[in-house]
Amino acid sequence: MKLGSRIGCISLYAFVTFSGVFVGVLVIRGSLKTRANDATFDRSGVTILGTVTDHVRWSGDIHRNEKDSYFVVASYQVAGRSYTVQADYGIARTESQPVGSTVQVRYLPSDPGNARIIGLAEQRWLVPALFGAAVLIVSSCALALVIWLGYRVRRTRGAT
Repeated sequence: MKLGSRIGCISLYAFVTFSGVFVGVLVIRGSLKTRANDATFDRSGVTILGTVTDHVRWSGDIHRNEKDSYFVVASYQVAGRSYTVQADYGIARTESQPVGSTVQVRYLPSDPGNARIIGLAEQRWLVPALFGAAVLIVSSCALALVIWLGYRVRRTRGAT
């Protein structure tokens, strides 16, 4: 392999590596913002019972063998005023939370319309944070490899 093409490959590899680091940082930053928002709900939120009023169907992709899932819609009342909220997590079967059943809803006293259905997605920031950390680790290892290859190319070029 000629020296010019080797340097070109290393440059491309370095670009991909730095892009991976950038994406990893963005994903972790977004998940930490989500966690901070969740902490506000945990710290300041008031938990009440709401009633399931509907299910919003999300059709999975047949080509990817994805199944349909349903997002629970619940209504709740604060100071005599009715509000609705849709869960930000899906369920596989509507029978697990049928219309008319009760769910826990957490809302902010300063903004009762800002609410969440408490459920499976309580730690929804964790998976993106782990993904971002994995991208950062792989990109850091790749960056170390780029530096090492750059050093070898410089050493090879100096020997000729």
